[in-house]
Amino acid sequence: MNGNEGNSPTEVSSVDRQSLVDFLSLEARYADEARYDEWDGLLESDMFYWVPAGDTEAPNPDTTVSVIADNRIRLKNRIAQLKTGLRLAQQPASPMRRQLSNFEFKALSENEFSIECNFALFEYRIQATREMTIWAGRYEYRLRRRGDSFGMFYKRVELTNASDPLPTLAFLI
Repeated sequence: MNGNEGNSPTEVSSVDRQSLVDFLSLEARYADEARYDEWDGLLESDMFYWVPAGDTEAPNPDTTVSVIADNRIRLKNRIAQLKTGLRLAQQPASPMRRQLSNFEFKALSENEFSIECNFALFEYRIQATREMTIWAGRYEYRLRRRGDSFGMFYKRVELTNASDPLPTLAFLI
């Protein structure tokens, strides 16, 4: 591949694919390390962060019950709460690491991309049970080109166990 492929309007070049994966790796690291200001800096003003509940085949944020459905303002409030140190469920913040795999790319336009991938997030609940909690599921991201990088304007988190009662989700998943 020479990086110039992309004959279909929805294909993503190998150069853009690598840049998108690099962006998502950085986003995951900032979330894992509770680097909220840096994570926030990756977001666009029209960001929507969504964790639907249940196992609906075609979830819709307007009709599906949600665990989280944050627009940019609510997401800023969530981050501000996490930064106060008063959110006892995350005091101290859980050490976390996540793995992303099975990427699927689609160009939405010349400057916007949709990326779906599987994830496994390992959360060590140091502040409570001192047990490892494993979160698994699928992410859908939508990114917009910002000069040489990207900004995120959509993140959907489909948890594998979304139809069961969930443990506290007091961090950026």
